[in-house]
Amino acid sequence: MKKLQKFIPLILLCSFNTLAFEEIEVEVSVGSQHEECFYVGEENSLTYQYQTNSPLDFNFHYHDDNGMNFLVELENSSENNKTVEPLQNKQVYCLMWVNSLDKAATLTYQFTME
Repeated sequence: MKKLQKFIPLILLCSFNTLAFEEIEVEVSVGSQHEECFYVGEENSLTYQYQTNSPLDFNFHYHDDNGMNFLVELENSSENNKTVEPLQNKQVYCLMWVNSLDKAATLTYQFTME
C-alpha cells in the first residue's frame, strides 16, 4: 500500500531557544505504524499535538541499551496535546502511532522542543 505524505509549510522559530517543526499529515495504512524520531542533545521539553480521523494507538518513547522506554501510552486515541519534560540528553525519542483498525487513518501532528 502506498503511504501518502503531505508536508505543510515549514516553520522554524529560533528565538528564545525554541524550535518549532512543521505540521505533518500522513496516511497510516492498515496494520502499519508511523514513527517520528529525533535526537535530544541537551535537556529539553517537548510539546506535541495530533489529530486522526480514526483512533490509533499512540506512544512517546525513547531508546537505550535496554530497548524502548515508554513515557506516554494511549490506546484508541484520536487526539492529544501534551508537554513532556524534562527530556534527558543524549537519547533518541520517538512519537509513534499504530493503526490496528481495518481501514487507513489520516494523521496530522506537530511538535515543538524548548
